[in-house]
Amino acid sequence: MLRSRFIIVLVLVLLVSLAVSLSVNVVQFINQSRSIVVAAPVSMVGKQIEPDRFQAIFLTNGQVYFGKLSLIDDGDYKLTDIYYLSVQQEVQPSGSSGGSGSTTLVKLGNELHKPEDSMIIPARQVLFFENMQDAGQFNGQLR
Repeated sequence: MLRSRFIIVLVLVLLVSLAVSLSVNVVQFINQSRSIVVAAPVSMVGKQIEPDRFQAIFLTNGQVYFGKLSLIDDGDYKLTDIYYLSVQQEVQPSGSSGGSGSTTLVKLGNELHKPEDSMIIPARQVLFFENMQDAGQFNGQLR
């Protein structure tokens, strides 16, 4: 009798530990699958990039860059003639209305570390890109 109770308790402990292990694996799978991006085939993406125009490229970290985009052999992107937006906020805005900031377009390369005007961006970091029209607000500054 004691032996059968021991076996039942042992089986229950094993079942509970198996259930906990499976639930942890399911949670890990769900978390990993949230970051999976279904991308179009490389050949289709390359055809969407208009080489005579500037592109805006939106990254998963919230950054947006502007420049000449091209697709490199392994499906990653190369961006040249790079610009980015810099937002200047007033530390203490004057008046009672909310602080207004100014947005400027900055050419990559004048930063402290003097980066080259070329950037390789892994495809997994790209949310999307857009070909820019010539009539855009910043296009006069992009050249």
